[in-house]
Amino acid sequence: MEHQRRADLMLLLTTSFWGISNCLTAICLRDMQPLTLNAFRFVIAFLVLGFVIAVVCALSKKQPPKKLGCAGCPNAASCGAKCEEADA
Repeated sequence: MEHQRRADLMLLLTTSFWGISNCLTAICLRDMQPLTLNAFRFVIAFLVLGFVIAVVCALSKKQPPKKLGCAGCPNAASCGAKCEEADA
């Protein structure tokens, strides 16, 4: 039962974000240009994601990846990109 309650709350939270997003976008577009709004949204998402990755890495005691490369890409052999080694 606890798992179902948590899933329902997550769905409610997601739906609330989607609903509030339209209202807030309309309010913000009254005061700023669309490009500026998208820039702010990108910066905020970047900061939040960086914080989440830092917390998850701290809790799991793992180091964040230093360099991203083709090592984890399933299409690395066929994509033709010239990636550097991720281990180097």
